[in-house]
Amino acid sequence: KVNVSKKAQPKPQKKPSLNKTKYTLNVGKTFKLYVNNLGNLRVTSWESNNTNIATIDQYGVITAVKAGKCFITARLSNGTVLQCNLTVKR
Repeated sequence: KVNVSKKAQPKPQKKPSLNKTKYTLNVGKTFKLYVNNLGNLRVTSWESNNTNIATIDQYGVITAVKAGKCFITARLSNGTVLQCNLTVKR
């Protein structure tokens, strides 16, 4: 007699992602961007490709400076790069 049991499949790991990949903010306002499903990873840097439009601090807090568009980038410890397309309005 042989007993065959079905091996439980491990749950697939969710990939890291930003809480927003597209966002609109008014000048002078702030917004906290963060990474979901980090697991053992960490955010190594936050960057704005145009600091005249918006800045971001080391904690992921965006500050809208003036009207326009820019990209906010999160770099993770495994080399993954995540981006948010940010629009700043007056």
